[in-house]
Amino acid sequence: GAAAGARELSAEADGIRRVKLVAVKALAGFNYVRPDAVIAVGATDPAKCTLYLQGGVAIPANEPAKDVIAKLEAASASAPEETP
Repeated sequence: GAAAGARELSAEADGIRRVKLVAVKALAGFNYVRPDAVIAVGATDPAKCTLYLQGGVAIPANEPAKDVIAKLEAASASAPEETP
């Protein structure tokens, strides 16, 4: 499925916790987004969507919204819980 094929990158954020980045197909290449920064996914075309991030950034994606949502959900489910 889409979640199984999702390319995920882990990056050291502060030496203690890891930040998950999910690859989303762009018109040329990939955009890597943090699942926790995505506040909405809009779709007006069955094969494309737009990710809306915190801070008002909109990122167009060249893949179906359902596939992007599956990737984001899979990454969020596998993210370690933060401890204070």
